[in-house]
Amino acid sequence: MWLLAGGTAFSVFLFVVIRVATRGRARGMSLARRIARRLNAVQEKMRLAMAGSNDGLWDWDIPSNTVTTSGRFRELLGYPPVEAVEPRGEFMMRFHPQDRPEVEKAIQNHLESGWPLRVECRFQANDGSYRWFRFTGMAAQKPDNTADRLVGVISDITDHKNAEDSLTRYVHEMEGSRSQIHEQTARLKTQAEELSRAKEQADAANLAKSTFLATMSHEIRTPMNAIIGMSELLGETNLDPEQKKYVKILSRAGENLLDLINDILDLSKVEAGRMDLETIDFDVRELVERVGEMMGMRAFSKGLELTCYVAGDLNTRRRGDPTRLRQVLVNLVGNAVKFTEKGDVAVTVRSDPSAADGESILFTVKDSGIGIPPEKVKSLFGTFTQVDSSTTRKYGGTGLGLAISKRLVEMMNGKIVVESAPGQGSTFSFRVRLPLGALDPLLATRREEDSALFPGRRVLVADDNPVNRQIVRDYLGPTGILLAEASDATQALAILESAWARNETFDAVLLDGRMPPKGELNLAETIRCHPQGKEIPISLLSSDPREGDAARAKELGIVRNINKPLKRHEIYDVLRTLLSKVPNPAASSTPVTGPVTAASPDGPATPTAPVPSLAAPPGAVEKKPASDVRPLRILLVDDSEDNRFLVLALFRESPHLFQPAENGKEALDYFQKAVVGPQDALATRRFDIVLMDVQMPIMDGYAATRAIRAWETEKGLPHTPIYALSANALKEDEARSLEAGCDGHLTKPVRKATLLTLLSKINSL
Repeated sequence: MWLLAGGTAFSVFLFVVIRVATRGRARGMSLARRIARRLNAVQEKMRLAMAGSNDGLWDWDIPSNTVTTSGRFRELLGYPPVEAVEPRGEFMMRFHPQDRPEVEKAIQNHLESGWPLRVECRFQANDGSYRWFRFTGMAAQKPDNTADRLVGVISDITDHKNAEDSLTRYVHEMEGSRSQIHEQTARLKTQAEELSRAKEQADAANLAKSTFLATMSHEIRTPMNAIIGMSELLGETNLDPEQKKYVKILSRAGENLLDLINDILDLSKVEAGRMDLETIDFDVRELVERVGEMMGMRAFSKGLELTCYVAGDLNTRRRGDPTRLRQVLVNLVGNAVKFTEKGDVAVTVRSDPSAADGESILFTVKDSGIGIPPEKVKSLFGTFTQVDSSTTRKYGGTGLGLAISKRLVEMMNGKIVVESAPGQGSTFSFRVRLPLGALDPLLATRREEDSALFPGRRVLVADDNPVNRQIVRDYLGPTGILLAEASDATQALAILESAWARNETFDAVLLDGRMPPKGELNLAETIRCHPQGKEIPISLLSSDPREGDAARAKELGIVRNINKPLKRHEIYDVLRTLLSKVPNPAASSTPVTGPVTAASPDGPATPTAPVPSLAAPPGAVEKKPASDVRPLRILLVDDSEDNRFLVLALFRESPHLFQPAENGKEALDYFQKAVVGPQDALATRRFDIVLMDVQMPIMDGYAATRAIRAWETEKGLPHTPIYALSANALKEDEARSLEAGCDGHLTKPVRKATLLTLLSKINSL
């Protein structure tokens, strides 16, 4: 059927039908009218269907070689929706040049062979653009199998092709992405393999470095043990002043070398991530005071004032790693002392005001030294970095201390900062979180004892440094002591004379050793010259336990010194000694409680008692007679003859009996023979303690310790304390010693004081 909505073809067809019908009978006319109506109905349906779709009709009249297009066809191309007739050549020219040959070929194939005519191609619209259409058609065959017309439909598939193109591009992009992903995966795999190899190489390098450092530490510490130990031993002999100076220089050089070794080992452990922090209960105040005691002599030898103030409201019982915290403080205080020529160095510890949980503590080290230029502050915490790195620099050091301190503080979840300016000193501060620890029962017992001795006592403290006065005030405040304060000798004398004028006095006087305008002994002499000051207990707050004239102090009745930086336990110990000799009228009355009240010359009179004479020179340590020390039989195992000789020389005057052994096998033989020997004689009884070197030929200390423990188990013998003496200072070395069965790990060089403390501990068991 060839129908074009409202077109000429339909009119011609209708004319032919009517003409044929008029030749027939009347019934033919009626049939024609029915056909016309049906055709009109079909035409209307097709028109509506075409109007509601993206399809248009085309009709190629082959004899006339013209193409008729429907109104919908033209509307799809942007023309007015009216039927149009145009030559076939013009019609074909509107196909896209790239698609035209394919359309011509498809039409030719359809006419010749009857292949379906179905082509997707681009057709030019009224605005010159090309839109995609699906071009279909069918030829009307004549009896001789030739066609005189070709009628078809075009469907607008532009949106479909655009979506198809988008999908194709997406697929291509995905394929490209997949290819890129495969390439990236291959690269990542290659990089991972390279990183794995690099990590293996780095691990091997770290292991080699750690092994080298541990070996070098052992090899250096072994002779250092003899050098420092022999220097200590030599210093105890009778030497002339020049010889003492030589020994002091030798000892100081050894200590400096040991510090350098420790810094390098610590840095290597931090960088390798092999440094572990322990968590134990400790007292922050005691730790800070010990640091002050360690660094005090260095500061006072330069004429510096070192103060260590721990806020009175701070709960000092904490949990953490006291060893590493002490290391940070020693580094900071050591630097402050080194770079300060005059003035003071102040260590302050208080609760962190920026934290509300009470666990964070703020540590501050402030000095009046040379200061740091702003451009040097940022690089200050780098390894081997110094403010002055020139060859003519005045101050020594490796530049490792601050780098290690920064790493340690960060390991404790803290942060270290510095504020400084050239010529104005420096302030280093760091915050660390230290949870509250368990209470010390011994401290509670001591406080109960002090509560009966201290309340109501009147004490005068005279010191020109306000920090020292604040320290004494905070330490004595909770005890109920009535404290009077003086900032110089003139004010101290005025307070005393005002009290004496009313026939009153103080129970004790604490005098600064360097207080202006008079020296400590001059002020003490002035006090002793007054009739009411002859028997007042006096103690000096001394910057150097060696300073002053001991004979003159004894003549003035000065009982004991309190060495700076001030320490609470030492202040308490001295006051217990001073006040125990003086009756306390307040002891039988209600004790004084609450915050400290500064005593004044108008306070109540307090009877005094004779002051005991000087019992020992400042800094002296009372020693027990040798006969009071239980002799110990000690198995000393070390392959170094120098180290064995050193220990034997250190204890040559002690009652202890040492059995030297050169290696672990020899030590095991001695141990087993002692077990089966007579136990009533010191020379044959079981050993009380074994001091075991760990790196030895034939049998090392670890194997020897395990063999001893196995022997004890086999024979049912009591546990013998074994302490490792090792030049290996790493944490894992200590763990290895404990795992082998040792009771402790002592790092060389081992000091005489450390061994004395250990043997005293064994004696108390």
